[in-house]
Amino acid sequence: MRKSYLVVTSVLILAALVSAGTNSETTVKNLKAHLEYLASDDLQGRGIGTEGIEKAAHYIADQFTVIGLEAGFENNNYFQPFEITVGVKVKDQTSLLVNNTRYRLAEDYTPLGISSSAEVSGVLAFVGYGITAPEYDYNDYASIDVAGKIALVLTAEPSEKDSSTIFAGIDPTVHSELRNKANLARENGAAAVIFIDGPRYYPQGKELPRVKNDMGYYDVGIPVLHINQSVLYDHIPGDSLLHLQQKIDARMQPASLIFDDVMISLRTDLSAEKSIIKNVVGVIRPTRDGASEYPLIIGAHYDHLGYGGPASLAPGVHEVHNGADDNASGVAAMLEIARNVKAQQEKLVRPLVFIAFSGEEIGLIGSSYYVKSPIFPIENTIAMLNLDAVGRMQDDGLIVFGTGTAQEWTTLMTMINKRYNFKLTLNQDGYGPSDHASFVVRKIPVLHFFTGANTDYHKPSDDVEKINFPDLGRLADFITDISLYLTTESSNLTYVHQQIKRNEPAKESSRHKGARPWLGTVPDFSYQKGDGFRLNGVSPGSPCESAGLASGDIITKIDDMDIRSIYDLMNLLNKHAPGDIITIYFKRDDADMVKQVTLGKR
Repeated sequence: MRKSYLVVTSVLILAALVSAGTNSETTVKNLKAHLEYLASDDLQGRGIGTEGIEKAAHYIADQFTVIGLEAGFENNNYFQPFEITVGVKVKDQTSLLVNNTRYRLAEDYTPLGISSSAEVSGVLAFVGYGITAPEYDYNDYASIDVAGKIALVLTAEPSEKDSSTIFAGIDPTVHSELRNKANLARENGAAAVIFIDGPRYYPQGKELPRVKNDMGYYDVGIPVLHINQSVLYDHIPGDSLLHLQQKIDARMQPASLIFDDVMISLRTDLSAEKSIIKNVVGVIRPTRDGASEYPLIIGAHYDHLGYGGPASLAPGVHEVHNGADDNASGVAAMLEIARNVKAQQEKLVRPLVFIAFSGEEIGLIGSSYYVKSPIFPIENTIAMLNLDAVGRMQDDGLIVFGTGTAQEWTTLMTMINKRYNFKLTLNQDGYGPSDHASFVVRKIPVLHFFTGANTDYHKPSDDVEKINFPDLGRLADFITDISLYLTTESSNLTYVHQQIKRNEPAKESSRHKGARPWLGTVPDFSYQKGDGFRLNGVSPGSPCESAGLASGDIITKIDDMDIRSIYDLMNLLNKHAPGDIITIYFKRDDADMVKQVTLGKR
């Protein structure tokens, strides 16, 4: 914990209100210009891998230059590049033969993005819906040995359109997720998985899915295909699959069997498609001699959803998601805060680092990368202020998360707010699904500014005309005053180690009653090697923290199950209960380590 000599009194705070943001007309004009560019259709929703996100990065760097920020890196370079996986490519060697009949890639079958690359063969084993659900006393693998065989698995769950069944039909459980089914098949020894749409509800089948990996190439360790029903009907009676499905749905009991006369030979050949994305980093340094090297970081993510995809709340819509509020508004405000602070540079006693993060929408990847490769030692950071979705203020309402991460936050903001009269909602929690979370796990005080949820979130309708520019300008001035107070005074903040609230039950469906196990890992989504699950941190008071696990550790195995990604970890936790003792195998630097952990209660 940092030792703090910050004496927060109304006199000192009000004297520190030196914001240069007094020309509201100019600020609003600048904000509009930023947003009209960043949230324009030409920028293609600033999606990862698009030309539009590159344009956005260069626009931000150009603005940093105009404002007078020093580049964060050598040779006047504002960019901090890093590589991520953005897709999966199916290569020509992929093939499927059933009883020596060759089928057509993309017409009769397709590999899924969770598939590994391998060549395997074996007889076909029908395992129903491929589900093991002890809570429903249901197990498709109970009476069948699939070791070395090709598992044929129905998509969805028993009676998927009947809400009166134990699986609750139209409200799917985690057991319906294809990745979970494929992992389960692997754990039971299957050589590969073939998914097929059940004929009861889809007598003609459905269109083959696109090969995708949702921005993270984490394969399940065995080949995974999806086939058309016609492929199977070439080799078994056309009504066999229907009768099997109807039998399962009617009795809610498995009907697994082996098709001894159906031999599968398949090869999957996939490669991860990589892309370079970048954070944009600028610095304002004090001009006086002997200034502190303990910076304040102000950040906002500039990536968005592109043309939609899995995170869109307009499912099936392929349109530009401009992300005006989320988060062109945060970037625009950050640029104007930088302009305001630059005008007060001679008063600074410590530097400010301004960062436009990329990869937030796919897992806080840019901020996770920065905390591991900072331009100042990350432990020297006095605080991180995060602007995410700040453009839709109504009735002066402003929500600020993270006020519990430093003793001084609430008093500081309350006093500075006397100038602005925002209706503040102060939330102590410093953890959350935005870039400040990457810093709070490093024991850095954080604030996340947010103007509230709206019905356009993650939809194509999040456009510029809905932005409240006057109040966005006021907010930029408010954060400028907070920033200037923190950087024109030499005192530090007192970090508060937060205890995660676990007494409040997580939101859950009627099928998942009871306590869930809790481990307390904070994932590092920037780690995409597929050979383990790397921690970005651990939750305070968690079983992980008690066992001594820490940021940078890579979990490779729990008990006898290999952990290749976060999905394997989630799958394993679903099989446990609070109080269970698990053995975690992990790597720390070059050392192999083992810890026993008692799972907590969520």
